[in-house]
Amino acid sequence: MEKGYAGVRAYRNTAVNDKLPAPAILLQGRYLMDGIPRLTQPLVPSSYNYEKVQIDRDVIQSKQKVCYDGKVGTEYDVLKSDDQIRV
Repeated sequence: MEKGYAGVRAYRNTAVNDKLPAPAILLQGRYLMDGIPRLTQPLVPSSYNYEKVQIDRDVIQSKQKVCYDGKVGTEYDVLKSDDQIRV
């Protein structure tokens, strides 16, 4: 196991929240081998309702979008033909 990818594996093995499983489970149906000891119970193969996962993910993204748009929404004055611009 290469040390460079250990952090990526650990990140992908971490559950997003209590409703969504880890990205590795959603993509590959199993945890990635990252050298961290785990219980054997989560390793039992199971399937997830794709529609429910998609709805939960969309809800999370919409909440994040509302927060992001509130911070970034700076409006500027309209430029006129005689305005000076610094580059």
